[in-house]
Amino acid sequence: MSQDRARDMNEEKIPISRRYFRYCRYGARELYQFLQAMEVEIPGVRKAQDIECIHRMRVASRRARSALRLFKECFPGALLRRWQKEIRNVTRCLGAARDLDVQIEVLKAFRHAHDKAEYKTGIGHILYHVREKRREVQNEVIRSLEKIEAKGILQKISLYLQGILLHGSFRDGPRPSLFMLQRACSLIIDELDALLAYRSYVEKEYADDKLHRMRIAAKHFRYTMEIFSNMYESGLDEYIKAVKKIQKHLGEMHDCVIWLSYLPKLLKTEKKHVARYPNPEQRLAMIERGVHYFEVDRKQVRLREYRAFYEHWQKITADNMFGKLRGYLTQEIKNPKFQIPEK
Repeated sequence: MSQDRARDMNEEKIPISRRYFRYCRYGARELYQFLQAMEVEIPGVRKAQDIECIHRMRVASRRARSALRLFKECFPGALLRRWQKEIRNVTRCLGAARDLDVQIEVLKAFRHAHDKAEYKTGIGHILYHVREKRREVQNEVIRSLEKIEAKGILQKISLYLQGILLHGSFRDGPRPSLFMLQRACSLIIDELDALLAYRSYVEKEYADDKLHRMRIAAKHFRYTMEIFSNMYESGLDEYIKAVKKIQKHLGEMHDCVIWLSYLPKLLKTEKKHVARYPNPEQRLAMIERGVHYFEVDRKQVRLREYRAFYEHWQKITADNMFGKLRGYLTQEIKNPKFQIPEK
């Protein structure tokens, strides 16, 4: 893609009102770096030799989806919907692969830490099945990459963004405008309210579905703050760090819930499988010992993570952290030095 092609995009091809243009230019810079981060990881994701490649691309794709949502006024509706769909499909494939990578690493660490002969067979069976599933998912990942490359999705979005960034009719000011701060404040508070909608479930340890939804809300809240953090001189690091911790504990809990759902199904499958071999009861007993041992551990980890989450929530609530965030965001809107009018 060339800068000349992007510069040739005129105002008719970039249907953004004057009021939104600086806001959209800010969003274009944010989204462009996420797309670049995705593109650079594609070779490593295709090779599947370093699990961090797929992790980084997944995170970048999530951030790109957040940016498309937060700056939706900056894109023609039909294009936006198409791009959101394509990026979402990639994120889902990457997510499935990343989840399995994490499961494999958890099992490897568990096997190393609990090196007892009586559990090796069961843990080994779990690891075998997860690795097999990961190999299957890799094929889906490659097909997903081939699809977005064939369609040139990342390049098309980047070209449109360059058209915004290279547009000569508007100039950025040294600080965000009042409108930009108002938009950021509104969107961040919307995500905060979405998170707080689940606060009644904080004390309900086994409300797995609601706590999982709370984790997703925390993720959206965190990404929104991260995207807009450069608008604020004092930054939003304290709040981002607190929400990231919520996301982490709830994420670990959800991983355990997935394990606790999967392990009984695995044993059911293994029971049918070992029936084909001599001494099936003995074989199944060896598998069950390891699987049940790991199952007990996942229950303990889930409880530990829930307690850590609960304590963290109680602390940030006692500190009135979210009230302070609301106050900070609204105060910045009133700060005269940030009120640069649109030109």
